[in-house]
Amino acid sequence: MPRAPKPLTTAQIKAITTPGRHRVAENLYLRITNVGGRFWDARFTVGLKRRWKALGEANRVPLQVAKRLALEIHEEETDAVTMRKFGTVWHEYIEHHAGSWRSAIHYRQWIQTGDDYVLPVLGEIPVGDIKPFHVVEVLRPLWKDKHETARRIRGRVALVIDYENARVGADRTNPADFRYIKNLLPRHRQVEKHHAAPTVDELKALLATLGDDPSHQCLRWLAMTACRTSEARYARCEDVVDGVWTIPADKMKGGREHRVMAPWQPTGKGLIFHRKGQALSLNAMRSLLIKREIKWTVHGIRACFSTWATAEGYDSRLIENQLAHADDNQVRAAYARGDLLDQREAMMRQWCCAISKFVCYDFDSLTKTIPIERKNATGWR
Repeated sequence: MPRAPKPLTTAQIKAITTPGRHRVAENLYLRITNVGGRFWDARFTVGLKRRWKALGEANRVPLQVAKRLALEIHEEETDAVTMRKFGTVWHEYIEHHAGSWRSAIHYRQWIQTGDDYVLPVLGEIPVGDIKPFHVVEVLRPLWKDKHETARRIRGRVALVIDYENARVGADRTNPADFRYIKNLLPRHRQVEKHHAAPTVDELKALLATLGDDPSHQCLRWLAMTACRTSEARYARCEDVVDGVWTIPADKMKGGREHRVMAPWQPTGKGLIFHRKGQALSLNAMRSLLIKREIKWTVHGIRACFSTWATAEGYDSRLIENQLAHADDNQVRAAYARGDLLDQREAMMRQWCCAISKFVCYDFDSLTKTIPIERKNATGWR
């Protein structure tokens, strides 16, 4: 975005003699008539249309006074555009965008944080009247103890304000922009936290005790593929073909189709793991760990796999592909279009043998697991 030109000095303004409007400061212009008259004009926007308002003769109104009047008129006229109350816009934004959110959890979080924190403070204020200190009033009670929640709320408030500004065509700064509120909040020292992860031996010990309950089987599937919770919960029989599990793009965090070797070949149709036809709840596997007083998390299994694979000397590209992590290097990502499935197969064979007393494929039907004692020298087939 190009930088706005610097305001002109008094000497520079006096040197202007060409008829027309000449920008001298933000929202302030010098208008020179064909007969040499010099006047101050303020510029502002109503909807998507530019408007002008005369401020008087330049010879009578000092430059600093003209700048102040131009700024006041710009703010008054812009905010005079019909802007609805924040609460109304908040709910409309959710209604318009909920269909594009892949997770129902995201929708519930918007509703809950709005009801609990945002709307009690901002709900009845017109969007055009919201100032940075209003936003800070929402964030301050959460800033220290629930910093991540506060950070997300600030982003949501900013999105809603941008939405309303775009609707009415208002050219105004966003009071929820972190640049305007960071000095009003205490400095937060970011402490990086990671999901608690098991060791390979701890994970192997757990898997050895799992039974036939759907949540147990789902956790075993997740561990053997190093996939995410939602990907395992919504795994379908028809997505597994010839031992390869193709996860649809709409079930992936990155929104791209992903292939991994399946731990076993499921039979039938529909969800692989379900209770009476319904997908397992979000916390089904987490509850399993909590009941056993296990401190590490389900997501920590992915970290366990990554640590193990790195220690075994596998290429980082294979590990990151298995975890479905996007490459931060955009140029490299643009050229690396394969998913390295064939190369990942050997790695996942060894991983499954490291954490389970079963290997993943039946040599004949691919429908059941085989005790590890029957595996051949290659460890898989």
